[in-house]
Amino acid sequence: MKAVKFWAIAVAALAAGSAVGAELYRWTDPETGRAMMTPTLPPYPVKEKQEGGSLPNGNVTKLILDENSAPYKAVMAKKKAEEAERKRLADEKAQAARAAEQKRIAEAEAAKARLEASARAEQERQAKIRAEIQAEKDKQANAEASALYRKLCPGPIEDFGIQIGMSKERFRQCFSTDPDKVNATITAGGSKEQWVYLHFSTGPRYFYFMNDVLVAIQK
Repeated sequence: MKAVKFWAIAVAALAAGSAVGAELYRWTDPETGRAMMTPTLPPYPVKEKQEGGSLPNGNVTKLILDENSAPYKAVMAKKKAEEAERKRLADEKAQAARAAEQKRIAEAEAAKARLEASARAEQERQAKIRAEIQAEKDKQANAEASALYRKLCPGPIEDFGIQIGMSKERFRQCFSTDPDKVNATITAGGSKEQWVYLHFSTGPRYFYFMNDVLVAIQK
């Protein structure tokens, strides 16, 4: 395909020259890198001429340009500078793209961190609310339990609410610790029991039951 194109250029160049005995020059343009076929010499110093074949209406001379000449070097320097500029622009574009991507990632991570912090704060707030609700429930339950205890055990607090006249069962509800010793007596009038607590909160204590009812307390 390149050969067809080259010879098409050659034919066009030949047509532009004299009809008879025209000479064509084949050379490589240093600026574009393309093969050229012209009826005149290129605008660059020629280092060497070689026979390049013939056409029906003229001969083809292959030209080797002088790469050390000032015009050739100027073109190559310009080409190199343009290539460097293209590379610089491409690098700047790539660097800008990387910076934009890094910024996007950083913003996404920051947004994620904010969402996680907000979620943690909401969890802590909900936990605090649940704790306050539970504390209020516990407080209410303790108050109700205390009220019920005082209702069942209305005696002095230091005596665990025990008072004369309560049954053994109620006594146990108020003070569930087993006595250190139990002295029991059965008479015609019923049963009598003495419950001895040697380590009561305020010293030894003796409780007397008649027919399962507390009738006396000895301190």
